[in-house]
Amino acid sequence: NALKPSEEDQSEAVAEKAAVTGTVEICGKAFAGDATGWTQSVTKVSDSEYTVTFPEGSVKNVAGNKTWAGTLKIKTSDFGPLKAEGEVHFGKPIKALPANFEPFDAVAPFETVGGLVQDKQADYPHWVQASGSVEAGLVKMTSNKDKVMAYYAPVAKNMYVDIEGEGTFTLKIQESRNCDVNPGWRTIRVLHAEDMPFAGEIALNPESHFIKITPSSISGTVTLNGFIISDADGSYGDSGVENVAAEGNGPVEVFNLSGISLGVFDNLGEAGLPAGLYLVKSAKGVAKVIL
Repeated sequence: NALKPSEEDQSEAVAEKAAVTGTVEICGKAFAGDATGWTQSVTKVSDSEYTVTFPEGSVKNVAGNKTWAGTLKIKTSDFGPLKAEGEVHFGKPIKALPANFEPFDAVAPFETVGGLVQDKQADYPHWVQASGSVEAGLVKMTSNKDKVMAYYAPVAKNMYVDIEGEGTFTLKIQESRNCDVNPGWRTIRVLHAEDMPFAGEIALNPESHFIKITPSSISGTVTLNGFIISDADGSYGDSGVENVAAEGNGPVEVFNLSGISLGVFDNLGEAGLPAGLYLVKSAKGVAKVIL
């Protein structure tokens, strides 16, 4: 169960939820917890915020030759209540998933649960607001006021994004159960210029119903080439990302499922990649490929 804000010190419960067990992904790299010989440090900051400190050696990569140490901020009650009748934006969510945001320049491309018809781009459920340009196949964001946002009713498992960038920027991908009440948005991925190009899946909380993609700071251009929300089973339907067998057609750019580019290859069959599941970008589009 989620921790709720309380005057009581919940450090013990926070430590239990933040325990380092199994394998986790940090900045695209796999790390495994090792609790031998160290004590987790938890500090209460307020009734709704705690910090957890992991000392050097407590979190190691699976090869055992790299470690991660640092302090994480944990907030209680990340999600507010679901929207109720009479609240702002009630009745506007996308009725069915998967949902492909292309064409980005369309207004009201989705059927909504409440039957409301979107009458402008800067509104839910297909909110596209950009200072650069909004075209059918892409959105160029050049201001920290630019954003692409979705509001959907069914449960979604993942989202897929295809992003390129120039200059310097901090791009935040956020989710929310109800973005109009506290605590509002929760950041689930932060991307910078060195992460570009990025084409990958991002897991969503099943309680989420809102997604926002926005540069919190930018001196340059962020180009969103693709944005698709899967259904509860992780399927993108006919939205452009499919499970297919590997093909030899090239050139192709291959990404792992964390969105990290693994290189451009003339022939996928000769890429020399280990067996697994990848995202492959080619002239035909993007496909989930099993090698």
